[in-house]
Amino acid sequence: MLLIETRLLDAVSEQELYAKTFVVRWKMKIENAVLPPADPKSPFKSLNNLMANMPLAVAGLVRGCDIVAQQIGDGFKSL
Repeated sequence: MLLIETRLLDAVSEQELYAKTFVVRWKMKIENAVLPPADPKSPFKSLNNLMANMPLAVAGLVRGCDIVAQQIGDGFKSL
């Protein structure tokens, strides 16, 4: 599971301009959470399986971060 909370604040007023929570590979009941699709190449059924496949696990985390970064950029375009 990857959980990323994002906030964009005005540097002077500290007013919140953008806020979103992204959750990858876990259906959490968080208000206004965005649930981007997980990379199907990295489904780990146990911690032992994840630890035995660390390069694939890290690649899945990187891909999840890329997906979230893209969605954040798309969100900024709508501001």
